[in-house]
Amino acid sequence: QCHWHDGSEHTVGGLQLPMVAHCVHTKDGADGMYGVLGIFYTEGDTDNAFIASIEAHLPSKPHEHRRLDDAWSGTVDFDSIYAGLSLSEYWAYDGSFTTPPCTEAVDWRVLQNYAVMTQSQLDKFQEKMGWMSEGGNFRPP
Repeated sequence: QCHWHDGSEHTVGGLQLPMVAHCVHTKDGADGMYGVLGIFYTEGDTDNAFIASIEAHLPSKPHEHRRLDDAWSGTVDFDSIYAGLSLSEYWAYDGSFTTPPCTEAVDWRVLQNYAVMTQSQLDKFQEKMGWMSEGGNFRPP
């Protein structure tokens, strides 16, 4: 399961990035243990291909749905979420989920390089997520 935060929950050199994806995995054979891959997004001039593949299916109303459009039955190539990023350069630590119940059984891997998305893609995500008036949906870093 992957979800996005409007505003990163980690900082790099004191800088909070505009968006982050958290891809949550369960550990095989280890009940109650999880791994999370964090992918930072920064703004640039190039559309992000993964974001482009799902953005037309984002929920139509903020806060109403937390999943891609329920009427969509397409496939998602989750390998493309990290296309062009080095999977061997990451920060690692033992921590917790960033949302309740904040389970403390999570191995974090946060990629050190950033995915790029356009301002237009970021604006669309922020609008569909619906947390703009609250300043984002991140736990303060």
